[in-house]
Amino acid sequence: MTALQVQSPVSAPWNGSLDSFIAWERPISLENILCNIGPECVDDESVGAGIVLASPSKVDPDYYYTWTRDSALVFKGLVEIFTRNTTTDLQTEIHNYILAQASLQKVENPSGSLRDGSGLAEPKFHVDLTAFTENWGRPQRDGPALRAIAAITYANWLLEDGYASLALDKVWPVIQNDLSYVVQYWNNTGFDLWEEVEGSSFFTTASQYRVNSRDGRSSKDVNAILASIHSFDPSAGCDDRTFQPCSSKALATHKILVDSFRTEYSVNKGIELGKAVSIGRYPEDVYYGGNPWYLATLAAAEQLYDALYVWERDGHIDITDVDLAFFRDFTPGLSPGKYLNDSTEFGDLAHSIATYADGFIEIVARYIHHNGSIAEQFGRDDGTPVSARDLTWSYGAFLSAVARRDGQIPQAWLNPSAVSVPDRCVPTSIVGYYEAATPSLFPLPDGDADATAPTALQSPSESGSSCPGTRYVVVKFEVRVTTSWGQTIRIVGNNDILGGWDPTLGVDLDATGYTEEDPVWSVSIVLLAGQSIQYKFVRVGEDGRQVEWESSPDRTYSAPAECETAATVPAAWNLNVPGE
Repeated sequence: MTALQVQSPVSAPWNGSLDSFIAWERPISLENILCNIGPECVDDESVGAGIVLASPSKVDPDYYYTWTRDSALVFKGLVEIFTRNTTTDLQTEIHNYILAQASLQKVENPSGSLRDGSGLAEPKFHVDLTAFTENWGRPQRDGPALRAIAAITYANWLLEDGYASLALDKVWPVIQNDLSYVVQYWNNTGFDLWEEVEGSSFFTTASQYRVNSRDGRSSKDVNAILASIHSFDPSAGCDDRTFQPCSSKALATHKILVDSFRTEYSVNKGIELGKAVSIGRYPEDVYYGGNPWYLATLAAAEQLYDALYVWERDGHIDITDVDLAFFRDFTPGLSPGKYLNDSTEFGDLAHSIATYADGFIEIVARYIHHNGSIAEQFGRDDGTPVSARDLTWSYGAFLSAVARRDGQIPQAWLNPSAVSVPDRCVPTSIVGYYEAATPSLFPLPDGDADATAPTALQSPSESGSSCPGTRYVVVKFEVRVTTSWGQTIRIVGNNDILGGWDPTLGVDLDATGYTEEDPVWSVSIVLLAGQSIQYKFVRVGEDGRQVEWESSPDRTYSAPAECETAATVPAAWNLNVPGE
């Protein structure tokens, strides 16, 4: 494949210091991001408002699409910028993005539809909000989680500033669909961050957790660093369980990954340990010849800035046997232990690691185009920008990295009660509730917050309830019925999620608890508080075509209308044949 080459970098209009480069590049990156979002700067009437172009590049490579993942990561960063510097123009872009995503959630596509949430995992769409139907690596399950994270970040700002009605009416419907998807499909495999390998992706799992050796490739992949920085919660400290940037496992991974590229590219030749190098996706990469990526190199810097923030705030660095090799690149002879901020070791490490992090930014400064534009990759031999030009994610990665360098941190997201490690791994999931969000224009907040704004998302009908936060009920349906090997029990009913009485579209029950003494099949389904349904169970043969319905009458159920958030509905199979 012939790579599209952009003009080699020449002297840029900044004086050579890293601070001056950042001051020069920051407005360029923000402007170019906004120019890749329809319709203002995009010279194409088909690009919808709030639609993020991956790149303006249409040929070699053709990135003239909108990716759910890339768009969410970019807008997560834009929301952070907005919450620090509230401007009407940027808020309008955020509103347009949410409206565009509400429309995209409803588009039927090769991954599926909104009926059962499956269509939310479609990775990319045409810029006119129509489905991309050609062959691709699908489904990709990180998109819904990342979109929810971006939208939740903005919804939290609305709530904190007293605009709860906007959060509920305009933002929550999009979030609710994506959260439903995560709790239902979190344990399913899909294509990885790079759209190349089908399996379980660490980046996807980490993204899903935050909002709620394969194919000849080594385990060294920058998706681990990306997972760490996009899971960063300053309140979590250096927690290993959530792979925080300063955790021992994340730092050990950082060293192993960075070192794997030291001899991979000619541009890294002769650079010693403890010094920054150009980073790619993974060492075996062959896409466009296998080059360093700007966003990967910037991610390596961002993780270190995140770690430095926590160490300096907490006043100490804890070194373990796991991350000892990382720290010894800067201070040989270090031993595991706690180093307080008044120690020589702490000061030396903090200075050396900050310099190390800056080195990754300096590499980007060295190899971007002289006009400040940032492509997808730069050549492994000479640093020439290659592949897609003006990659929106690259600009977003730059803005995120330099924000962390400035000590600008994201919102805390971690629920302390959600980080306990279970005794055993159980592949549980809950069938989500999906409902098309209705795109309608956002009224910009006019400075007058809701006079009686609630502090939690609630429906208007619940405002007078004794427990106003109840909107959904997780209902566990159980049926006891003996089955043969290969048979499945399915619940079918009168709403979309239950297939509209079509047994091929119903919801499969799980036999994890099935025993000869207690042949129970079960499934948990999210219903609206007070929702009534009609349903039946069917027994499906091993071939998927033979269907046996239980006998009449139809079963009925009404979810609790107030207060209760969970319920169990036990049942026995209604026999078709007496004595069965």
